[in-house]
Amino acid sequence: MEAYEVYYGENFSLDLEYFYTVGGYVTFRAAVSADGFCGAHAFCVRRTDLYEMIRVLEQLGSGQATLIDGESASCLQVTGCGERVRFGGVLEEPFVSLRFSEAETDRTAVPRLIAALREFADREESHAGI
Repeated sequence: MEAYEVYYGENFSLDLEYFYTVGGYVTFRAAVSADGFCGAHAFCVRRTDLYEMIRVLEQLGSGQATLIDGESASCLQVTGCGERVRFGGVLEEPFVSLRFSEAETDRTAVPRLIAALREFADREESHAGI
């Protein structure tokens, strides 16, 4: 398993960890901490959904990109040029919200997120030990 520190600030962080790819589904863990709260969720999403999230993130302006884990209804959502990352349940509140200031973001959080998700999506299928 490989961990990726997508963003680390004084009061919050976002880390991703790849687990495996089987049957066209990519499984990874997203962990966030914000103002003393920590949470993590293992996502199992279709590879095609992961590529769609990457495509939307690459073109993200003032909109949002959302990746939903269909079984748990949890999501990872990026809003407005990477100004905010939300992590939580689609059908339930609250979200954990990581809000970037302009000085903190320096446009590195979203490119790092894209790079990690692309690496996860491009991984070969696992065939043994799963």
